[in-house]
Amino acid sequence: MNIRQYIEMEAVVHKKSVPSDFYDHMYEKNIDKLPDKYKYYSDSQGKYISIFDMEFHHFIRSFALMQTTDTTAVTNKLYEIKQLLEVA
Repeated sequence: MNIRQYIEMEAVVHKKSVPSDFYDHMYEKNIDKLPDKYKYYSDSQGKYISIFDMEFHHFIRSFALMQTTDTTAVTNKLYEIKQLLEVA
């Protein structure tokens, strides 16, 4: 089950709507339009993916790894530089 499916299921079970800050972004298919806070660099895929597409157990592993490794800021900055170079 991916994060998107979990959020949808939780909304049904608890009879609450999906939080608007999630809903506004969880169906975005264009990774370039997705805010950085909802992106994750997948080493296995070699690209950024939406956290909403991540399987729940992969999300937990990634979060735990990020707690012990502070490469997120560097990786995000490299992604921004790459985007700028592709436009130029």
